[in-house]
Amino acid sequence: MADIFGYTHFGPYLKDWYSEQKSLAGLSLQEFSTAIGLRSRSMVHKLMNHPKATISQRLCDTISRYIGHNKQEREYFSYLARFSRSRTADEKGMLYGKMHRMLSRLRPKYLEHWQLDFFVEWYNPAIRELVDCKPKPRSYEEIAHRLHPSATPTQVRKSIELLLLASLLKIPVLNTLAEACIR
Repeated sequence: MADIFGYTHFGPYLKDWYSEQKSLAGLSLQEFSTAIGLRSRSMVHKLMNHPKATISQRLCDTISRYIGHNKQEREYFSYLARFSRSRTADEKGMLYGKMHRMLSRLRPKYLEHWQLDFFVEWYNPAIRELVDCKPKPRSYEEIAHRLHPSATPTQVRKSIELLLLASLLKIPVLNTLAEACIR
């Protein structure tokens, strides 16, 4: 089934949904238009294909019920319909923001390989906290010995490189380690 959350306009979504239903269940354009309360299939065709087409909130709700959207899909479809009707840049921006926030909540976020590396070794978070402690450590060796259990200076250097890559440390934080980081 067409994933509604991949669309920014209701027309292409309806077109893809209808194409699937036509091939799977033999749904005709006339049957679909009648089911959603439109008099002619040409109106549905226009909704699917005309980029400036708009739909009322009432028709949006009817279509959403007919398709069988769940709560989140209905809400997103409603945003698509409102977005198509909006006339001002402010209103479009507000609706686009709502759609984007909704997608951010619904879509899983995958960590990059280097982000996962942070959790591989127990000492990465410990080193992240330790480099900001007072007195500030002056070398990889000092950090290694302040950890319990201790780590090797090589492990500390690799951890700091990872923390810098992940933007979990910034160069100014490492002023006292600057000489060690260059090595």
